Formats: sequence, structure tokens, C-alpha cells
Amino acid sequence: MALALEDFVPVIFTSIAVFLLARWSPARRTAAVAGALLIAVGGVSKASWKLLAVGWGVDVQVMAEALFPCLSTGFVLLSWSLFAAAGRRIPWPFPAVLIAAGLGAAVAVWDTWPVLITTILGATALAVALIMLARQRRDRVAVALMVFWIAGQYTLGPLAARPGQTLTLQWIEQICNSVAQAALLAAAWRLTRTRAERFESPLETVS
Repeated sequence: MALALEDFVPVIFTSIAVFLLARWSPARRTAAVAGALLIAVGGVSKASWKLLAVGWGVDVQVMAEALFPCLSTGFVLLSWSLFAAAGRRIPWPFPAVLIAAGLGAAVAVWDTWPVLITTILGATALAVALIMLARQRRDRVAVALMVFWIAGQYTLGPLAARPGQTLTLQWIEQICNSVAQAALLAAAWRLTRTRAERFESPLETVS
């Protein structure tokens, strides 16, 4: 039960971080808010599924399976908004096609691995966008926090995929996840402390 309850800690950290970023983003805010909401819903759904399964023996699989469809769409939308805030306006068909391809492939093969790939791409894009914003603000701490966060995301995948998941290994995974999401929250807090500004770039693509 304690392990299931701890699973809410990284969800809370991530949800606060993405809503801070969505509220702060000066560009494509509707997409940012929608993305943040989907990320939060996906995390809460998966953590609630684990709590119900462990605490009451109730296995609602749709709650667990909602994680990656929500995260994949949410990360793509939020990163699309933040790239625009950093002065890199990506035309809307690109995120739309990426989201549709991930969801469509998941339905076609009736498995979650296509949206897992989209989630990894979206999370990487989010990290890149936030690193760009942090560099524009000359915030080296935020840059380091985002590098730590994305490195944590890449590390957690192989850990979770290991066979023979002992209780100790699961605790290590969840504590690492909590620390990584705390880094994301810290970076989001640093970047959103000041008034949002729209950064222009000579490389900006007109959408």
C-alpha cells in the first residue's frame, strides 16, 4: 500500500510543473493547458489504478492503459506551445500528425508501444524546449535540472522493463522517478517566476 501511495508523489510534482508551464506560456496557451491536463489525467489514472489494485483488489485495466495515450498527446501539445514561446514556431500539422500516428498505430496493433514511442519523443521535445528557454534566460541551474530530468526518464524505462521486479527495485524506481519529477518542478518554478515573454528567433518558421 505504501508503494502505491508513493506513486502519487511524482504525479503531483509533474502535474504542478506542467500546469505552471501551461499557465505561464505566452504562446498557444490552449494547447499547453490541454497538454498539461492530459499529462495530469494520465498520471492520476495510472496511480489510482495501482492503489485500487493493491488496496482493494480492483483491477480496472483501462485506468492503467490510459497512461501513455494521455502522456504522448500531452507532452507533444505542451512542447509545441513551449517551442513557440522559445521562438521556434512549428506548423500545427507536425504535432497533429505525430499524435495521430501514435494513437492510430496503437489502435492498429492493439498495444501501447506506439504511444510509448510518442511519449518519449514528446518528453524529449519538452526537455529541449525548456532547455532553450532556460538558455535564453541564462539560467544554468534550470538547464542542468532539465538535463537531469530527461536523463532520469531514459533511465527509468530500462529499470521498469527488468524482469523479476522485487519490492526493493520497485522502491528504487519510484524514488528515482520522484526525484526526477521534482527536478522538472524546480525547473518549471525557476522559469515561471518572472513574467512570460515571447522570444523571437531569426530561425522561426512561419506557421
